[in-house]
Amino acid sequence: MLVACVVALRCGPSSPDEAGTDSERSGLPLPPIPLAPLPFPALPPPPDAGTPPPSQSKLCAPEGGGTHLAVEGKPLTVTLRCGKGLSTPELRFTVSPLPEGASMDEATGTLSWTPRKDQVAIWSFLITEATTGEAGVLVIAVVDT
Repeated sequence: MLVACVVALRCGPSSPDEAGTDSERSGLPLPPIPLAPLPFPALPPPPDAGTPPPSQSKLCAPEGGGTHLAVEGKPLTVTLRCGKGLSTPELRFTVSPLPEGASMDEATGTLSWTPRKDQVAIWSFLITEATTGEAGVLVIAVVDT
């Protein structure tokens, strides 16, 4: 027999056709079901007026100013910078892997390189700014003369 329960927490037959004996039709009240309070996760305290909220955005976003074209045997100088405009004397840039014959001035962010004939290729370098720990990519295409 199909039994329907109503909001008053009384159960009984869902239709008169399904009614059975008097004991089945009487519908007995259900005992209350104790529910424990729902736990709510603890919320972090709001920041005070002197504490800026934590930032998920990048401070520096190191970059080399786009793709550079180098000609083998000709000197190339690239100055790395923060794409977000951050500029402080503490900034320190590195390039990895530093190709043979290249030099990097970390304090000025200047890469100097005169590529050789056997270095003709498209080079992708990982550039990192040490004080923020952020990284970017520098691309240099070296062509033959």
